[in-house]
Amino acid sequence: MPGQIHTDHALAGQTRTGFETWLTREGIPSKSHVYYRHRANQFIKSANGRHPAELSAKEVGELLERFGRDENLADWQFGQLVDAVRILLTHCLASTAAKHIDWEYWKGSASSLSADHTTTAREHSPDELVYLKVSRGAGEYADIRKKHRELIVRFVTEIRARGYAYKTEEAYEQWVVRYIAFCKGESPTTTGADHVAKYLNDLVVSGNVSASTQNQALNALIFLYKKVLGAPLGQLENFARSKRKKHVPVVMSRIEVRALLNELDGWQQNIASLLYGTGMRVMEGLTLRVKDIDFQYGRIHVCQAKGNIVRSRH
Repeated sequence: MPGQIHTDHALAGQTRTGFETWLTREGIPSKSHVYYRHRANQFIKSANGRHPAELSAKEVGELLERFGRDENLADWQFGQLVDAVRILLTHCLASTAAKHIDWEYWKGSASSLSADHTTTAREHSPDELVYLKVSRGAGEYADIRKKHRELIVRFVTEIRARGYAYKTEEAYEQWVVRYIAFCKGESPTTTGADHVAKYLNDLVVSGNVSASTQNQALNALIFLYKKVLGAPLGQLENFARSKRKKHVPVVMSRIEVRALLNELDGWQQNIASLLYGTGMRVMEGLTLRVKDIDFQYGRIHVCQAKGNIVRSRH
């Protein structure tokens, strides 16, 4: 058995010495060693008497998940714990399970999702979300959101009322803010089709944007004027449209797809396989729940698809 763990579930003897040595090798400041020892001891105690080297990769993952759900553990503390466990299992105890654990995944899990993250933003009302963007942001765009907050809240509210995807909401809101910046902070209520045409023209001439980008900006501004301000722009023809480049689509063969999927494992492989096999979008796959899967009929129900409609994938 590599190293020794006391029955009181604490780092001791050879294991503690080796742990300290590896902390130094990993570049952990000496003043932080006591905290890393504490995190390692927390993990050892959570194993309920079992030697950490005997734990399977699945069992280690379950313990880390339990710590991750502890509301009393801050993000940086959980990240510290993951690092301590990695050093303990990989270097001190030579655990075979450690080789099968995605440490980068667990390290990434240490960060809480931001308020405007795709998977959590809709938990906030339009007013709350705009406030968070203003309070967290800086520079010209933050000033515009602050000055025109009421208009932007109305804009976001109208988008949500029509069930648009959050990615669309986020993109449209950014285009409105950029448009106001182009108009030197002037409210869209005092600008119109001429300003919009000049802005779209500038995107092509100065920004060299693609056709799809220009069209997205146009759609955002049409929505603003027609649905929010009640002042349709009419025909916008006097601006330079970005030319859409023609690309011949490149599609991987089944052999190439199989080779790619074989390089993945765990939840990443499951998600990639679902996206390829069902045609789901990335966020549809990432937000999938167990109850959305109908095993009897071989069907997946996508409840919050683009356009806020329910889709079924076979």
